[in-house]
Order: sequence, then C-alpha cells, then structure tokens
Amino acid sequence: MAPRFSVIVLFDRDRPEPCLSSLLGQTGPAFEIIAVVNPGASLPAHPRLRSLSEADRNPARRRNRAAALAEGEILAFLDDDAAAPADWLATADRLFLAHPELAGLGGPNLAPRECPFFEWLSDVILGTPYLGSGNPTYRADGLARTARPGDMHLCNFFARRECFQALHGFNEGLGYGAEDSEFIYLGRRRRNYGFGFFPELWVTHRRRPFGPSYLRQRFRLRRQNGKLLWVYPDMYGKNPSLIAGLILVPLLAVSVWLAPVLLWAWAALYLAAVWALSWKRAVERPWALLLIPPAFLLHHLTYALGLGFGWLEGLLQGPRQLRARLGRSVQP
Repeated sequence: MAPRFSVIVLFDRDRPEPCLSSLLGQTGPAFEIIAVVNPGASLPAHPRLRSLSEADRNPARRRNRAAALAEGEILAFLDDDAAAPADWLATADRLFLAHPELAGLGGPNLAPRECPFFEWLSDVILGTPYLGSGNPTYRADGLARTARPGDMHLCNFFARRECFQALHGFNEGLGYGAEDSEFIYLGRRRRNYGFGFFPELWVTHRRRPFGPSYLRQRFRLRRQNGKLLWVYPDMYGKNPSLIAGLILVPLLAVSVWLAPVLLWAWAALYLAAVWALSWKRAVERPWALLLIPPAFLLHHLTYALGLGFGWLEGLLQGPRQLRARLGRSVQP
C-alpha cells in the first residue's frame, strides 16, 4: 500500500543528524523518506528510507527529481539542518483531513532553544515583527491564516502530490531562492489552489550565523525577489514589509537630500523602533543590546541593495527576456 506521505530532504551538507532521526521517529500515518544525497555519500539503511544520488546542485531540480520517485499522496519537504517533532506528520495529516480544500500547507521554522550567539542574533532579526523579515514563519506566536507567497518555506512545506504535478513542480529556472513563493503564487493565481499557514505545524531549523555568510544569503534572496518583480509584478503585491520598504527608502533618501539634518531624526527613530520591537528577544541577552541595532542596519541595507540590484539587473537584461528565462505558464 502506498504511504500517506513522502518526505523529501536534500542532504547537501552530508550531515544527516538530527534531521534523519527526527523523521524516523515520526508517529502516525505511513510515510517514506526520499533522501537526495551527493555522489559518494551514504545514509544508514532503513526500510522507510530511499536514497537518490544527484550531482546537480540546483535545489529545485533535486526536489523535482525526488518528487518524481515519490509514492505518497502528500509530499513533505524538510531541510537537512531542520528537525521535526514526533507528531509533525500526524499534525499535517490532521490538518489536510480538516481542510480538504487546501493544496498545500506549512508552518513556522523556529530556531533551536539553545543556539550559539550569532545564530540567536540572526533569529532576533528574522523574527522581529515589522522590522524583521515580516514573515510569520520565524515566529511561534502567529495565527492560522491563508498563506501568501513568501509566508512558507521549503524547510517545512507540504503539497498534495497531484497539485504538485499539476504545477510542474518547482521552477528549475529559479533554482535557489523564491521557488517556494512562486509555487504558491502560481497555485493561487493560475489554479485557484488554497494554501494554509498553521502555527502548530512547526519544526526547528538552524539559523545561518549573522555575519558575511548570512548577509550574502539575504542579498542573494532579495536579488531574486528584485528580478521577480519584473516576471510576476503582482506576486508581492500584498507583502506589507516589501511595500513599506519601497515607500520608506525613497522617502528617507529624498528627505535627507532636502534637509541633511533629518538624518539624525531618522537615526533616532530607527534606533527606538529596533529596541522597542526586538525587546522581548533582546532581554534574553541584555549585553547584546548595543549590537542589535547595527546588525539590523546591515540586514536592512543588504535587503535594499539586493532588491535594487535584482530590479536593475532585470531592467538591463530586458524584462521580456527575463520573463522568458525565469517565468513559466501553468494553465488553469
């Protein structure tokens, strides 16, 4: 009998734990694990585990090839640096049964309770409302809601297999960055599929330590978003953080150009907002209070540069050519 779930994990780091143990310890519905590994890598033998050796580094292609082997009714996606609680699949099963209208669902990916300082700092930035990522997936205090593009990530994502196939999987032209957002966008826009975000469907997920590696990743992701503004202009139309940034950054630049003294007023307002909104997390390590504002500033500058660079790159390449290369049509 076919399993209810096929769990797909890219073991790119060649470090299976604690991800693999958390999956093998799942309770509830029948499942299989399809592990995509690098050539030459191996995982412990287990009846539920199938390995797919794949040299191609394109994560969208790797997941699509694993999905083509899947036998489960529902595809579940987890990252190899994440770990799922024992009832992760049971919770997803209950939610799918309660919401037959949904094609996919997901929930938060939360930093481990104990993590090194620079991972904690990244988590403070990502999870701070309004000034952080603006994404509910980094917080445990969210509410169940209809998911929009960007609300759910592939470290904790589920899709009915027939819906995944109807959307032709993830966009291999994108590869890494925004392929999950585009999948949700196309499902909602072209197929009228519903997607749900549920806070009880959580996993723990390591954060990239704040520093050059974190900033490079954020720049790369926002650069992808900037290019996609040309491909799908309405995809981020209801993203409040993006809209606020697109309004505030030009406003700040123009106001400072007209009256340079306003820079100090803006800086004071920014500092007050950072401390006020991140206070609940900042008090966990009070000695870090002075480091949090400059970290936020670097984060926001990286976001702005990434979006601007991606948008300009799309303009110079030609929006039509960019749409032909990155966009795709999914007929209703």
